[in-house]
Amino acid sequence: MLKRNRPLPRRKRDGEEMDVNRLQILVSAVNKDPHRLINSMDIASDAIIVNQLIGDEVPAGVVPADQENEVDEFKARILNRQEKGVGLSRNTALEAADHEIIQFGDDDIVYDEGYAETILAEFDAHPEADVLVFNVKAQEGRET
Repeated sequence: MLKRNRPLPRRKRDGEEMDVNRLQILVSAVNKDPHRLINSMDIASDAIIVNQLIGDEVPAGVVPADQENEVDEFKARILNRQEKGVGLSRNTALEAADHEIIQFGDDDIVYDEGYAETILAEFDAHPEADVLVFNVKAQEGRET
């Protein structure tokens, strides 16, 4: 079991317990150490990480294989693949997804503390919605 460097986010909203296990983050990555990636992105929910292993910059010890890890009480399914293309990566993650609510993410996103509760609260507030779009802050130098 992996341990994170920061405390877990709160589990309550308006005094009520939230089931954060309804949410699964789908991450597309290239040549990353998936365990470090989970920590650097501050993922605090279940996740699927599709890590494309391309060229000579594959981290030492990372091999094409599927792994399931627990990070605190969350599950991270890591799919290391020798394939190329963000569309293929996202489709692979989508095929593996098995939660009620999913969110796509890239390997350069850092999630705010409490993001899972915020996402779930918005879906609970809008049960008619199939898709919700959230505003995100761009990292400096990555604005488009």
